[in-house]
Order: sequence, then structure tokens, then C-alpha cells
Amino acid sequence: CMTPTTETDEAAIRGGSNLAKVIGARPYFMDVYEHDGLLAAVEGMPALVSAALLLTATRSASWSELSQVAGSFFAHVTHPAADVTLDGGSVLAMNKADVLRWLDTFLGELRDVRQAVSEGNVETLNQLLSEATLQRIEWLAARPVAPWNDQDALPAPPHELGRMDPLAPGWGHKV
Repeated sequence: CMTPTTETDEAAIRGGSNLAKVIGARPYFMDVYEHDGLLAAVEGMPALVSAALLLTATRSASWSELSQVAGSFFAHVTHPAADVTLDGGSVLAMNKADVLRWLDTFLGELRDVRQAVSEGNVETLNQLLSEATLQRIEWLAARPVAPWNDQDALPAPPHELGRMDPLAPGWGHKV
């Protein structure tokens, strides 16, 4: 993502864009505030949810038992809490408005899940889990090949590379 301002020198924008193309990436331009709002959802929220889950378990009186049965699934889900790119939470605090908006949205979804569990509504829980699974599959399947809005920034053949996606098998291979 490139977030130039109106004061950014055109040569710097062109240089950054060209560098991205040379390494097989595709420059994606957006406003810095839009960038921060989007990252609040896909980076900040996973870290906060992960931290809350980890603290819920470790602060529990039964943590000594929980820690004995917690395995790779728990380790994987709680990993974002330790992400050093969040700079100890300062990034989240500086982006407070967007983080709070996403937290409120998340709490709404969590209330729906809680209500379904409280009611023992297996059908609703299955629907929620199925929808989440489908959304994840669609995101992962589309991510490496979905065109970005800045079609002019696409590198021309023969240097065109597929977008690198560490979540998909064979990521980074020439397509």
C-alpha cells in the first residue's frame, strides 16, 4: 500500500511504484486514514481478540488445567496478541476511532453468537460457522488473483508475477 499525500513528490511516487513492480508486487494507492481504518479491522482486531482470549484463559482459576489441554489451535489463535508490529498497543491507541468502530461491530457479532449459544440454537450456530467458513474460503481463494482497482499499476509481461500469498499453497510461485 502506498499512501502518498498531495505534497508527495511525483518522482517519489513513481519510484516507489516502479520498485513495487520490479519485485513482483502491485502498488496499491490509498489515503493514509483509509489504510489505518482497514488495518484496524484486519490486524488490530485479531490482536485484541487474541489478547482478550488469552487473558480470559490465563487469568482463570483453572488455567493450570487449561494449560495442560491447550494445544496448537489455542496457540495459533492467540499468536496475534504477541505481534510486535502493534508497537505495544500505541498503534491501536493512535487509531482509536477506527479500532472502537471495529470493536463495536465485533461485539455485535459476538452478542449474536452468545445468544445462539444461550438458546442452544444449533441451527443458528451451524449457520454462523458455515458462513464464516465460506467467507474465509472465498477470501483465500480470491486473494491471490483478485484484481486491484489500480489496473494501470499492473506490471507488464514477461515480468508479471502472481501476488505472494503465504496463506495459500505454492505462494510466491510464478503464475
